[in-house]
Amino acid sequence: MAKQFLTVIWMFLLGIIFSGSSSSSESRLPDIPLISHMKSKRNCGFGNVREIYFFMWLVANQTQQHTLVFRSIHGSDHDQQKYDASHIFDTEKIGHDVKGILLRDSDVSGRDGVSLVSEKLSKSELVALKNSKNTHVVLEWAYIFGSFPWLYEDRDTMKKLMKAFQYNDKIQRIAEKIINAHFPDGFNAAHWRFGDSERWPQMECGEYGWSEKWKRGWGGPNNGVCVDESGDWIGYKDVFQRFDNRLPIFIGTNQKTHEKIAEVRGMGLELKLWDDVKPEEKLTELEIQCVEQVLMSKATQFVPALFSSLSEMVILMRAVAENGDEPNLKRMFDLQAN
Repeated sequence: MAKQFLTVIWMFLLGIIFSGSSSSSESRLPDIPLISHMKSKRNCGFGNVREIYFFMWLVANQTQQHTLVFRSIHGSDHDQQKYDASHIFDTEKIGHDVKGILLRDSDVSGRDGVSLVSEKLSKSELVALKNSKNTHVVLEWAYIFGSFPWLYEDRDTMKKLMKAFQYNDKIQRIAEKIINAHFPDGFNAAHWRFGDSERWPQMECGEYGWSEKWKRGWGGPNNGVCVDESGDWIGYKDVFQRFDNRLPIFIGTNQKTHEKIAEVRGMGLELKLWDDVKPEEKLTELEIQCVEQVLMSKATQFVPALFSSLSEMVILMRAVAENGDEPNLKRMFDLQAN
């Protein structure tokens, strides 16, 4: 009798685990609809994976029917080490406002369901997914307002999304420690991306007397770049000259020794890169990216890179914070949703 009673209790606890918000030791998939991403044509870096996570969470939040299945995060295309979501996120918060999450690799291939691609989804289309047994999200190059343009108006959902994907205490603590040690009186920040596709600064061109290179319907990295009277593109050197030079500038970049960085250093500005502020505590490359994002989200003024998922995350973090960043948010929405 006691054995039967314990068996009943154990089965009851298993039911709680599979209907709850997080666990990493499940032996089977829950009997409720799943939403997961399947590997696409290429290995995606962290920014692309985070966009997939956002996409998955929003579908689950709007339908209140799906359980998320989170697969591993890659630090970048050049860092194929696998990280669990809990490596950087406060995973308990991800489970709020959704049916449930499974934080582990799960094989959901072969299950009947609906396959989504990186296209715009209205709220009514999301609700229609309630009846699907399983939803696979196949994304490669997607931005949040490109897929969910209505999110700009729905600030309540936007805040819930950003609260769900809050970086964990370790990331937050290290960022705060860096600010206290190196930027006690404030700082400005910019994201400067080089590499396979150099990005230009995202600015309100008209405020500085510049015009804008614009092509509607094209989401390329140079859409919306500022140009001067001669038609030359405005770069970060021009932007930094218009910063408040009383404050140091933190530059988040993927190529710290690039010749253009060295050129800007020669302008007499107080520039800080990761190597100038990094803590003694050893961090993974993925954690460094996240700490840099938190730093840039705390800056007095932030200049993002055009069409960068890393910059997008910082803009969203700033937009839902008390200091806000409405101009950058509006500009990002215009660029992505149109």
